[in-house]
Amino acid sequence: ENSQVRLWNNSGGGAGAQQINGLPGPASRVTFTADNSKVIVATQGEQSVSRQYDVQSGQFLQQFSRAAGPIVDVFVVPLRADTPPTEQKSTIIVASGSGISFWEPTFLRVISGHGGSVNALAAIPENPRQVFAGSSDTTIRRWNLESGQAMQQFNHGGPVTSIAVRPDGQRLASASENHTAKLFNLNGQQIAELRGDVRRRIAQTRAQQQLNAMNARLNSARQLLQQAEQDLPTRENVEKTLADNLAKANEEVKKNEAAFVKAQQEKLAAEKTALEATTNAKLALAEKESAELAAREANAAMQLAQTTMQRLQQASNNAPANEELKTLVAQAMEELTRCQQVSQTAAAAIQAPTQKAQEMATLANTAAESVTGTQKPYSDALTALKTSLANQNLLAQQHVLAAQELKVAQELIPTRKETVSQAEKLQMQAQEVVNAANTAAQEADLPLRSITFSPDGTTLLTAGDFTSAHLWDAETGAALTAFAAHTAPLRGVTFAGDGMFVSISDDKSARLWEVSPGWTLEKTIGSVDDAQTISHRVTSVDFNTDASKLLLAGGVPSRNGEMQVYDLVTGKVVLSLPQAHDDVIYSAKFSPDGRRIATGGADKYLRTFDLESGQQLHRFEGHTNYVLGVDWKGDGQVIVSAGADHTVKVWEAETADQQRTIENQFASHVTSIQYIGETDSIITSCGDKLVRFYNASNGGLERNLGDIQVWPNCVACTPDRSIVAAGDASGT
Repeated sequence: ENSQVRLWNNSGGGAGAQQINGLPGPASRVTFTADNSKVIVATQGEQSVSRQYDVQSGQFLQQFSRAAGPIVDVFVVPLRADTPPTEQKSTIIVASGSGISFWEPTFLRVISGHGGSVNALAAIPENPRQVFAGSSDTTIRRWNLESGQAMQQFNHGGPVTSIAVRPDGQRLASASENHTAKLFNLNGQQIAELRGDVRRRIAQTRAQQQLNAMNARLNSARQLLQQAEQDLPTRENVEKTLADNLAKANEEVKKNEAAFVKAQQEKLAAEKTALEATTNAKLALAEKESAELAAREANAAMQLAQTTMQRLQQASNNAPANEELKTLVAQAMEELTRCQQVSQTAAAAIQAPTQKAQEMATLANTAAESVTGTQKPYSDALTALKTSLANQNLLAQQHVLAAQELKVAQELIPTRKETVSQAEKLQMQAQEVVNAANTAAQEADLPLRSITFSPDGTTLLTAGDFTSAHLWDAETGAALTAFAAHTAPLRGVTFAGDGMFVSISDDKSARLWEVSPGWTLEKTIGSVDDAQTISHRVTSVDFNTDASKLLLAGGVPSRNGEMQVYDLVTGKVVLSLPQAHDDVIYSAKFSPDGRRIATGGADKYLRTFDLESGQQLHRFEGHTNYVLGVDWKGDGQVIVSAGADHTVKVWEAETADQQRTIENQFASHVTSIQYIGETDSIITSCGDKLVRFYNASNGGLERNLGDIQVWPNCVACTPDRSIVAAGDASGT
């Protein structure tokens, strides 16, 4: 009645396993098989059953009946009476209130070795005499059914609940109560660990990426605030120094102006005196020259009168009787006397003007020397005044600029503080999202109960205590998708032909799923005839991180660059900027945190906008031709742009400063650009038919990809760089 069976030998000692435990109820009948290697035990209880156990090990081998009433007796008879006892096979006869049942044991061999219950078996394709067994002892073992020997062991690390072998026999998968599924090569190498809900893990990763971006943005905001606070005293000192220097310069100008006025007045006075002295000297000289001229003329008249008299006297002497000549001689004598008197008077009149002329010349020379003496002080004063005025003008300009910069620096600190405050709030919100995502991911991290490969061996399904089934890549273990609709733990999944599977759940339902449902058009925004919704061409689209918003960009060539953001939950436009650019926008991207937008257009500018307010944050100048591609680094602090000017540029997102230009490496337009994952690596496509990898942090070329036959318009790369896709002008 204690649900035990004891085995004894003839001498009263224990035989074989000595004791068999774990019966489903009190033992009512016991008998041995014909070869005495097994014991048959009938039990009573809610369900009366008969079980077969191994005598030596006590291991439960087989259950034969579930009788409708109490078992009356159990008999074992040989199938053939002429068979030796050691080779006999037996028939089990069970008599109960519901009748007599005949059972033939099908048990062939006990394969022991696991240290816990065996919970799952999986046959090996093309090798039916071998199986894998998954056990609560945390291992999966490969067994040879003919020899009963273990051939191989895989360690899962937790109680194994389900196993599966891929149809080609090259992969083994196991599910466990330790919340994991594992994918193995048949050589024992673990390929991947499969865990959790892929959607929640993606949400967790995205939340962490956004938190990282917000941390980077907060750190950048704090650094910019620190720089602004450190810069303010410098600006104040510069402004004060320039103000002091300007005040000194003003005083210097006043002093030099006074000195110049004095020197100028002295120079003018000296020049006036010199001019007057020169005029007087000239007048005195003229008077002297006039007196000298009069004296010369009087002397000439006297000499002429003397000559005339001498000629007349000679003529009179030659003709003494000529009275007329005598009269003429007398007249000539009188004229000579008069001329002598005039000459003497004129000669005497020279002395005064000559002396005056000498005096005036001396005064003029003295005045001229005085003018010369005032010229250098005047020139020096003028030079000093000009120098001080130039210095004053320069300092005034510098002070105006310094005052403007000081004002900007003073106004910048409150702005930077507000930016830090907003960044802190956003960081806290991002942290809350991360915490919620971590909690959600942990809630989905539950024991797995079922695992199976698809018929074509390309995918792997898992299910367990979480309410979703998950599909994985059977070659790499990469998560593919999740299937959510059940409301309670799943107990099993199995493929139902190509492209379909069935799941069963504690929510009392079984569901049939399509593994890869086709895409269906959900909505069309705008139309050819509707210029109000979208004015012209659409050249760029982008989803934000959680796919709740859609960004459209385009515009009318040479007229406008248009941008719109749609809320995909409500279908409403949350932002519309019909004049975001002066020409068509060719590329537009959400920032990693979804709060900013970067755009590049035919107007040669890269711009950033705040999503909530729609305000332009920065305009990035540097490209000399169309901007064809833009993208954000994972931390949201750096933007890269690709241009028709054959360059790639790297920018500081917060300041619009250009970090570097990658140039002289592209032979044509750089048509698109993308950051790869969370790294500094970028990938570009170019009209020279090459796809290139660069390190944006130093501009170094990492790799080239060719074999593109026509102009490539776009390129994309998986985060792990395993796949690159490029689209070209041929439609390929």
